[in-house]
Amino acid sequence: MPNIEDIFKDLHGAFDKSKLIKLKDIVGKNTSVPTLARFKEAVKALNVDSNYIFYDPESYLNSYIYLEGPVFISLYNLDPVLLGQMRVGEMISKQKKMFDESIAKKDYDRVFTFMDKKLIIPNYIEMYPQIPDDQKYEIFVDLHVRSEFGFEMFSHEFLKDVFSKRFNSLDWKERMEKLNKDAKIGQDGTILVYHGHNPTVDPKDEYSWTLKLETAKFFAKRFGANGKISKMRIKPEIVIDYFPQRGEAEIILMPK
Repeated sequence: MPNIEDIFKDLHGAFDKSKLIKLKDIVGKNTSVPTLARFKEAVKALNVDSNYIFYDPESYLNSYIYLEGPVFISLYNLDPVLLGQMRVGEMISKQKKMFDESIAKKDYDRVFTFMDKKLIIPNYIEMYPQIPDDQKYEIFVDLHVRSEFGFEMFSHEFLKDVFSKRFNSLDWKERMEKLNKDAKIGQDGTILVYHGHNPTVDPKDEYSWTLKLETAKFFAKRFGANGKISKMRIKPEIVIDYFPQRGEAEIILMPK
């Protein structure tokens, strides 16, 4: 049986696309999925390419999804009557049109603003080369604030490139000025930061820290976990960014 953390991750965690299975490849072969006849009826009701209907074997709440690039729709079940009543096919068509128009205009900020949070990290990594440099960092900031899980998908080299794009952001400069006001700088010129984490995790591999001990305690104990709290003193000049939103006083550092 799934626990609260499992369900929370299922609802809010980033997709691992490699684990998704094309539903057309297993209908008629797997008794845990609809029959081939029901699958064909659903495809007809949606008026879509069957290649974009997937089965997620790791989902507790929603095993069937429509996924095509930035387009994501939870299908819940494949009852063709219900799909028609909920106008799911129309929803897919409208999403595709909106995303296609935004990408054609190179308005990637709009693309990621309207993208489902489960997709924003894997799609950001995939689409990164085509995103204009002046949009890359602000989109990263937005997806970071919105996301709960999936940050392990970012490689060290990828983060280095993303972080290098921050210097032209006026918002970033304002946040760093706010850090200078909020941080308590010690006599040695350093600030104290904390990180709440699973005991098996090396905190030096993590890039999200906080100025607040209370915030680190929350993440160490979230979902009833028996986590650890790490702390260290750092020089303010190595801080990549500072997010005072949500009251978490979050500090971004380059891992290791």
